[in-house]
Amino acid sequence: MTPPQPPPESLESTNSTSHEQNKYNRAEPEVREELTQDEIARQKIISELVNGEAAYVNDLENIGSMYIQPLLDASPPIIPESGIREFISSIFNNYADLYQHHLRFLDKLHKIQREQHLVIRSISTVMLDAVLQFREAYLEYIPNCPIATWRINNEIRKNLSFRAFVGQCTNHTSAHRLDMQHFISLPISRLSRYEQLLKLIDEKTPYGHEDKSVIPDILELIQDVTKKTDPCVVSARQKVELWKYSERLVFKPGADVDMNLLDENRSLIFAGTAMSRSGEGSQWSGCSLFCLTITVSIFYNSLNEKLIPVLLVVVITEPVQKDDVTEYRVIRRPIPLDLLAIINAYDTPTRTGDPRKGVSLHGQSSGFSAHTISRHASAPCNPSTSTSQLVYPFSLQQTGRVSHILPLFAESAAARAEWTRKLGEALALRKVFQETNKVFSVKTLSIDAFFLSNMVTRGEQSGNRRGLVRHPSYASSHSGRVTCSVPLASVDGRALVAIGCEGGVWIGFRNDPKSIKQVLNLAMVTQCAVLEDLGIFLVLTDKTLLAYHVEALLPSSPEAPQMPRVPQKLSGTKNVHFFRVGKVKERTLVVYMHKTLSDSIFRMLEPVKSTIIEGKEKHAGFRGRLGFKSTSSEWFRIYKDFSLSTEAYDLIFMQGKIVVMCSKGFEMMTIDGSDSMTVPQMDGPRLAYLKAWCRQCRPIAMYCSTEDVFLLCYNEFGVYVDKQGKPTTGIVIEWEGRAERATQYSGYILLFNSSFIEIRSLKTGGLIRFIDGDNIRCIWDGRDASDSFEISGAHSVHAVSHAPEMASIGGKPPPVSQHVFELIPTLSDEPQR
Repeated sequence: MTPPQPPPESLESTNSTSHEQNKYNRAEPEVREELTQDEIARQKIISELVNGEAAYVNDLENIGSMYIQPLLDASPPIIPESGIREFISSIFNNYADLYQHHLRFLDKLHKIQREQHLVIRSISTVMLDAVLQFREAYLEYIPNCPIATWRINNEIRKNLSFRAFVGQCTNHTSAHRLDMQHFISLPISRLSRYEQLLKLIDEKTPYGHEDKSVIPDILELIQDVTKKTDPCVVSARQKVELWKYSERLVFKPGADVDMNLLDENRSLIFAGTAMSRSGEGSQWSGCSLFCLTITVSIFYNSLNEKLIPVLLVVVITEPVQKDDVTEYRVIRRPIPLDLLAIINAYDTPTRTGDPRKGVSLHGQSSGFSAHTISRHASAPCNPSTSTSQLVYPFSLQQTGRVSHILPLFAESAAARAEWTRKLGEALALRKVFQETNKVFSVKTLSIDAFFLSNMVTRGEQSGNRRGLVRHPSYASSHSGRVTCSVPLASVDGRALVAIGCEGGVWIGFRNDPKSIKQVLNLAMVTQCAVLEDLGIFLVLTDKTLLAYHVEALLPSSPEAPQMPRVPQKLSGTKNVHFFRVGKVKERTLVVYMHKTLSDSIFRMLEPVKSTIIEGKEKHAGFRGRLGFKSTSSEWFRIYKDFSLSTEAYDLIFMQGKIVVMCSKGFEMMTIDGSDSMTVPQMDGPRLAYLKAWCRQCRPIAMYCSTEDVFLLCYNEFGVYVDKQGKPTTGIVIEWEGRAERATQYSGYILLFNSSFIEIRSLKTGGLIRFIDGDNIRCIWDGRDASDSFEISGAHSVHAVSHAPEMASIGGKPPPVSQHVFELIPTLSDEPQR
């Protein structure tokens, strides 16, 4: 920002004010004889307004000459050159616009003085025009003042050169011993002074004068600026308090959580103090709890406006004085509000006296409004051995991977009620945002086709029932637990879905839940996949891998001849634990894993396209023993076998390689076995804690975050690594739940556990939101898809959960209905935190 240069005549205009006043003073005895006392007073007030305007314009000009230009010209630089212009802009904002507006206003005032000579009839019309011109500039400038003050003080604290520079400017003759903050707040003071002077002029103006009708309009405009900027100033002050809080936030070593509190979209919405017991309950201590909005973000594009859902997090800290600065030591990891509940809010009060040491809360604030932060929010409770006080218990209950109940005590019943009310309001706000701004929408695939025996599921029900659903009848037989699914397409292009259960395989249209029908009566189906370009359906049933023609399961038309449902057994006599389908250099491969006592054995199969097509054309084949197709026309041939001396959990195809998730971590290898690497690579003592944590957890997924960075997902946390497998930072992203499975869509990671789906940013790991569920599981994550995504609808994720409980019939416990659904992304942009 370059300071504005005043036109040559402006200096003359500024200095002419004193000359005009001197002329008025010399002629005052003559004027007094013709003017009333009110008019004389009115003329003096007008002169004061003009004089003050000249001084104000001069001060705005001095901002450029005293501060901005010297900072730009300093050698060596006081502020690093890379950030100097951003720093100046953040402090002085659009002051240059204000200067130009008021310079023009001052010139018009001086013109009136010259034309109307000693007695000025009115300046109201000129001032009304000026206020209309500069009001938008003030609406932009004023909300930035708290942030500007914080930037100045922060830079003074950290930058000795800047501190010395500010001291020199304060001693400048034009500064009148006033500091930098004074010049920043001048526009606010000037608006207030306008209001005072205009009211005085109005009081001294006779009825019938034009000012009587114009001055109220001017006052209304100025007051409107104040009304519109007050909420913005409050918001800016909240941000400053939040930034101060962020700077003083202290995590335990290795437990840092990036809440991105310095982002301008973050704001503090509530703060309060409470007591907690330390140790075994023999000692009382104070703690501050801050409830923060950390994912409110509004962005615009050329088409419409989108609003990312709000994510509320509760941060529990303990204020500690260190070197005259209050640090906020984080007691527990920040808790998303979705996983928090306030309980025991109506328990009877207790005393803090003996045998426990007491604590006095005298003078402490029990709660804070949504717009102010009391100084007491950062003050610890002061222990006292001689006092005993009645305190009111309540508890914060955290669910998720780390379940915990934190007992707390408020100073009064009103303070406890305030906690309950504020958390309730925050939860209601959260619910509104979630309902109106969904990251994923839920589309039902089936809700009344798959049932579980109530007796079987009684022990695993989570208690999240939300009312009863009446159903005309129940299935006469239970399908068993839904375990897997896969989208596919019929020969004529109709979108279908196959759903595997413990009792077989069902297929139906994706847009018609009522069309779901059982097509295979198999036991313990755990996985299924489709090779759509070949028309092959793969299913893992009772640890046996089978292959079917899709047309045998679902003919293309009623008139088409029915192909025999004769599967080909691909795994021989081996007990298959899992299989995966993928492509490596245009080569389609099916990989399955079986175990020996100490090794995990993998077999790669490659489809024989000519044999598969020939089998379709002939619709022939004969049954061998056990009803399986003869091996004389194999659909798959063995491509390669390999083994790992470790326990393998899963396998994925990535960038032309195979990645095996095993007890050692992530084993990456080429399909020919010429190159392999185990990640993460964690050498040196700095990463010893991460190495130990990886050994304790189970790897579940690996994704490309950027071209050179990968996200390794364990069941408890995630860590970013480079192409060499080394962690890019020492920061670990802890999941809120214990993930049983993970999947990825565009810029999102979805982590599944039985109570909720945790959605995070793939690029940053930042938490976006949760989707609640009862016994929720991922049954298709897209990894086994072929190339025909648009036809099969592969741009989605399939999951299953227990549906709301149904009403019983005849006193018998109803079966549990399983809700099969797909998650369809509603936002295609990179998610904002």
